[in-house]
Amino acid sequence: MEPRLSKKTTRITPARIIIATFLALILLGTLLLRAPFAHQEFELSWWDAFFVSSSAVSTTGLMSVPLSTFSFWGKLIIICLAQLGGLGFLTLFVPILGLFKNVRMRTHLITGQQFDLQQWSSNWVYSKKIVQFVAVFSFIAEVIGFLIVYYALDGVPLTEPRWFSAIFHTVSSFCNLGVSVFPQPFATLAMHRLFILATTTLIALGSFGFIPIYEIFLHIRQRILRPANGIPRARFSLQTKILFLYMPLLTGVLAIFLLVAEWEALRQFAWIDKINIAVFNGFSFRSCGFSTFNFLQVSQVVLFVSMVFCLLGSSPGSVGGGSGLKVTTLALSLSSIKAIVLGKEHVEIFKRRIPKEQMLVTLAFLSIYLLWIFSTLFLVLITENQTGEGMVNFMFESISAVANRGITIQSFIAMTRAGQLVLTFGMIVGRLNSLSLLIAIKHKRDRVSFKYPEETLSMG
Repeated sequence: MEPRLSKKTTRITPARIIIATFLALILLGTLLLRAPFAHQEFELSWWDAFFVSSSAVSTTGLMSVPLSTFSFWGKLIIICLAQLGGLGFLTLFVPILGLFKNVRMRTHLITGQQFDLQQWSSNWVYSKKIVQFVAVFSFIAEVIGFLIVYYALDGVPLTEPRWFSAIFHTVSSFCNLGVSVFPQPFATLAMHRLFILATTTLIALGSFGFIPIYEIFLHIRQRILRPANGIPRARFSLQTKILFLYMPLLTGVLAIFLLVAEWEALRQFAWIDKINIAVFNGFSFRSCGFSTFNFLQVSQVVLFVSMVFCLLGSSPGSVGGGSGLKVTTLALSLSSIKAIVLGKEHVEIFKRRIPKEQMLVTLAFLSIYLLWIFSTLFLVLITENQTGEGMVNFMFESISAVANRGITIQSFIAMTRAGQLVLTFGMIVGRLNSLSLLIAIKHKRDRVSFKYPEETLSMG
């Protein structure tokens, strides 16, 4: 006779497990950062420890205190939190949790939901291969990145050992944390071509999404082995095709805009360095948070465009996650507009018809996402009503926090505790994905056995 699962156990849904793990990691990070060995001479407050832990686990990169506040061990804790928050709890915590609370059978569903596998989430073999591939690929990418960054840092003044600075920057780049361990402003490193190129590559690999990279790996393996073993031809999924189109397009548009808008600031650089810096910022603004520009000196136009591209998030199932508008969501939204304008009955992308159910989910996500941004900004304006900062600055910080981007003009440092609390909550909900959070809160879906009559509304 098979054992029955208790009511308490059956309520352990994949989304709730992910949320509980995420919050537990933030709490653990807070306790560790509050320990005496984690910071320098003065005592770190509980609030700053919680803020920095939340920022690191959500891979946002906002810091309420300078990184120099922390000791070597404190910096090590921060980068470990970023590694676990951006990658580790996807590939390590979820399978471990499958050993407890009778959730073994749900482990593949958790993996599928965390990596946005969608139709593959019910395939445990596929999910297991994804976890294995992500772990191996991330390890290889970070090891190679560490070696290149270590070599590129030759002659650069450092406050920490060169090997640790290389490890910290490599993980911060690949996991899209965007926190710099270097004592000098990041802009001073723009002349180091190899360093900027390596950082750009790490950011791109972390934000591109593991499913497309896995499919590229399958294609390469298929090209090598198919003539001998007769392996069936691998095909790129629709999601991968969309990312192949939109990721380079969005990055290229932003890079060209920054190259033109900040031409005066880049005048001192050679052409190859100008292109290198523009592409680097094009990737970083949309996922990581590193910047070679001083946002206190750029024009309002650059600030506005930066905010727009912050909203255009990275790929689904990447370490650059968060609630930024996913590239796939953007593609579905634009394709739905095209279908309406052309009078088509269905939304089509690359000769594939998108189910209406997914279009409803896209509309719901887009609506909740915009509502959450406006709500965060509204609360920040209320809490910071007495400060002298302008609305543009608060909007910039709010969008950066909710979208987990981490690019900042340092206005949040002067915020009240209430304002910083709003941004902290925004970072956490942003990373967890607001729509998934609402689904996790609801215990079960309502089923109805009837349908209401249809009626149209005037939209013009």
